[in-house]
Amino acid sequence: QHRSKRESMSGFDYPVPFKPKVCAKGDAICIPANYSKFDLPDESLTTVSVGIDIKDIPKIDDKEFSITLNAFFVVRWTDNRMIIDQEKMDALFKNGEGADAWIPVDVSFIKEFWLPDAEILNLKEFKTLDVLSKLEGLWLNRNFEIMYAVATRITFICPMTFNSFPLDVQVCRFQVGSFNYDTSKMIFLDEFIADENQIRSVLDYFIEIRKLPPNFSYYVAL
Repeated sequence: QHRSKRESMSGFDYPVPFKPKVCAKGDAICIPANYSKFDLPDESLTTVSVGIDIKDIPKIDDKEFSITLNAFFVVRWTDNRMIIDQEKMDALFKNGEGADAWIPVDVSFIKEFWLPDAEILNLKEFKTLDVLSKLEGLWLNRNFEIMYAVATRITFICPMTFNSFPLDVQVCRFQVGSFNYDTSKMIFLDEFIADENQIRSVLDYFIEIRKLPPNFSYYVAL
């Protein structure tokens, strides 16, 4: 015989199993036993925010037509299927922190969640960086949002032309989307655009960061 209770989630009463599947932060954040990490968090439309905090550009290869970035790759999404004890969350906040503050959680907890099937168009290599362990972090807040960041070295193909050498200008488009779902099920949004003045480069290039024009904001694989 199984007992059940009801947790208040975003103003709605949500029936959940009495015993959660796994919890973190002193049972403040739990995943219910009936949670499936193979199902979309929102079956109508799941929104994933993507950020790429570029730290430096160590290599531009004009022979292989590729560019390499050292960056923090960040993804953020909402999963209302979690069980969040708001009173226990209050106890986790430090003095002066707002109600929307992020709370760090052991990164092993990410294995229990649904994860976006992010694809980088024209990707050549995606290498995570580590020292004693992988440089990554996981944060959650009381609004059922999840944020995951990982230090990476990303190399992707960039078509180049050299008709105006040595004054040529190359435009490299960094595009991220879902591998399995179209825009009726999942959309990706810019979390932020890197500040070009904060990007270090040992290469003799002038770098400018721009938003993708609308005609390159959507890509449909045939």
